[in-house]
Amino acid sequence: MRRAVGTILEAGFQMESEAFKTLVEKGRVDSLKPLVDEVLKMASLAQPRPLFIGADLVLRAAEQLDLAAGPVVPVEGLGHGRRFAEDRESRLEVVFDPTGKLGTTGALDDFLRYFRSRFEKMSALFRQRIDTRSAGTISDALAGGTNGRGRFVCMVVEKREKANRIFLTVDDYDDEATVLVGDSNPSVWQTARRISRDQVLFLETRKSSGKLLVAENIVLPEIPDHKPGRASEEVYAVLISDVHVGSKVFMEDAFGRVLHWLKGEVGGPDQRHSNMF
Repeated sequence: MRRAVGTILEAGFQMESEAFKTLVEKGRVDSLKPLVDEVLKMASLAQPRPLFIGADLVLRAAEQLDLAAGPVVPVEGLGHGRRFAEDRESRLEVVFDPTGKLGTTGALDDFLRYFRSRFEKMSALFRQRIDTRSAGTISDALAGGTNGRGRFVCMVVEKREKANRIFLTVDDYDDEATVLVGDSNPSVWQTARRISRDQVLFLETRKSSGKLLVAENIVLPEIPDHKPGRASEEVYAVLISDVHVGSKVFMEDAFGRVLHWLKGEVGGPDQRHSNMF
C-alpha cells in the first residue's frame, strides 16, 4: 500500500483521505497495482487534469476493472508483519499487592510516617555517595562557632525568596535551622532556585549568628540509572484509572468512545488498523 501511494504521489497527484480508504477497501494484493495504474490513467486523461485523486475516481477505476470488494490490504508501517495483540497470550504477574497497605485515615501520625519514610529513603541515597557519606546533623552544624562548617541531610520545611537572597527553613529528626543562599555563588544560587518544599537535600554550610547558616554547597539526591523492563514483543497496553464509574461526574459517552476506538470500531482506516496491533 505504501508503494501504491508513493506511485500516485510520484505521478504528481495528491490523494484525499476518502480515496485512500476506498483504495484500501477495493484493492487486493493481486489487483492493487492494476487498480493504481487505472486510477492514474483515468486521472491523466481527465480534462482538466485533477490535482487530487478522489474516492469517486477510485470507484470508477475499480468498476472499469470489475473489482469486487476484497480483503483489506495490510498497510505497511509500524504494525507491518506483526500479529494482532489479541492473539498474544497474557503474561500478567502480580509482583506486589498493596491492598490494605495504602491509604491514610487523615491522622497526624499518618503524615509523620509518610515524611519520615521519605526522609529515611532519601538519606539512604546520600549515604551511598562518597562525597555525602559523612553527613552529620543540623545540631552539629549549629553547635560550631562562628564560621564553623556543617554537613547534613535535611528536609525543606519552607522557602522564601527576597531580592537576591533565598531563605530555606530546614529540619531533621532533632533540630531546625534557617539557611541563607546568596547569589555570590551562581551555581549554588541556581540550585536553590529549583528547590521546593518537602524536598530532601544535602547541605554544606557555614555558621552565622543564632540559628542562621549560610549555604556553601547544595547536593540533590540522584536517582540511579534504571533500565526499564521491555517486552520481547512490541505490544502496547493502555492503563486506565480514576474513571469514576457510577459517579455523577463520570463521562460515560467519552469513556465509551475511547473503548470503541481501542477496539478499532471508530476512527479512520489508519487508526483502526494501528489499534489492532
